[in-house]
Amino acid sequence: MTQEKRVFLDNFFSLASLQLLNYVLPLLTFPYLVRVLGAERYGLLAFSLSMMQYCTLLTDYGFGLTAVRDVAMHRDQKVKIDAIFSSVTSAKIVLLGCSLLMLIIAVGCQQRLRAEWLFYLLAFGIVIDNITFPIWFFQGMEDMKYIARRNIIIKVVFTILIFILVRSDQDYLKVPLINLIGYLLAGGASLYVIFNKYQIRFNWPDWKDILEALKHGFPVFLARASISLVATSNLFFLGLFRSHEEVGYYAAAERIVFVMLWVANPAFQVFYPFISKIAHQSKERALKLIGKFMLLIFTIYLAIYLVSNIFLKQTLSLILGAKFAHSHDIFHLLSMQLLFAPLIYILSNVVFMAFRMEKYFSRVFIVAGVINIILLYLILGVWGLGGIAVAKLVVLMQACLLVVFLIIMKKKLL
Repeated sequence: MTQEKRVFLDNFFSLASLQLLNYVLPLLTFPYLVRVLGAERYGLLAFSLSMMQYCTLLTDYGFGLTAVRDVAMHRDQKVKIDAIFSSVTSAKIVLLGCSLLMLIIAVGCQQRLRAEWLFYLLAFGIVIDNITFPIWFFQGMEDMKYIARRNIIIKVVFTILIFILVRSDQDYLKVPLINLIGYLLAGGASLYVIFNKYQIRFNWPDWKDILEALKHGFPVFLARASISLVATSNLFFLGLFRSHEEVGYYAAAERIVFVMLWVANPAFQVFYPFISKIAHQSKERALKLIGKFMLLIFTIYLAIYLVSNIFLKQTLSLILGAKFAHSHDIFHLLSMQLLFAPLIYILSNVVFMAFRMEKYFSRVFIVAGVINIILLYLILGVWGLGGIAVAKLVVLMQACLLVVFLIIMKKKLL
């Protein structure tokens, strides 16, 4: 086995173990929380997370792709890595402050949000985690094993605390509080590795460097913002105009589909820096590897889709309980994402980014985001929960076709 393959496999299994816990542990707590909290409190939790995803989107700003690529390309240049880490982290801190300010204004201006202000403030911990746990750095360095071990231990401990401390719907505030403490400890462990093992020196850069980092990541941020109009706006708009109970039914079905969609996420995250380096050396070889990877991923998700729908009622009743029967039809519709979303991710995130076609990345999801908002406006008041699910499917199919069309039309660029 070559050194290149060994490094790839080491990072794959390290990241896979961490991502497995990121999705298995919530999957374990998920059935417990929907039963203990009920549809209304779980709907509040889901709505708050949709709000925090907008804040996380702003603080991530596309660095999850551009910074990974930059670190991967300059990993052997210590001074350059110090500069990348400092500029990206500083930009993220500035964006974190902006996110917190916007959250405070939103909660303060809305009576419905103000009633649960403490819940939203505690839920902001997931945004802090986006800075204190710079996974982009470890991905770019292709060295996930050390940080994976520390985070696995911390996440297991705090998942157990959910079962111990959350005993009724009156304990709903403990959920974001426990998560906040876990995020801070996991982030501290990752920063310890960065500053001690890698001897990274953090220096607050000039504002010119921060602005340059923001400019560098803007095309991806623009696309990610548009993606959020597809990925999170449905739940967010539902929370604004419908009851928390309805949000709970929709969010429960969406959560299960979300976990299924992220089954191959470790492969995506490891494959991106790997293929970025290959594309820098040989575009032809990179395209062949991408084609094989897409076929493998589609086969996996087709199998997941078929099995999940054959045993739909049994599976959802086991996970959600009898009180969430309204979620069954929603799941049936949303699960069709399994056939489109992974391919869109590979074509847009991997192909567009690895071959420096960021402008097409942005255009695809700007169009998709605008279409989604229009559909939500037209459908939400008429068809309710089912309409929102259909809107998401229509937008994903449109995005998939547009990505394929752009790649075919711009094939000469590759």
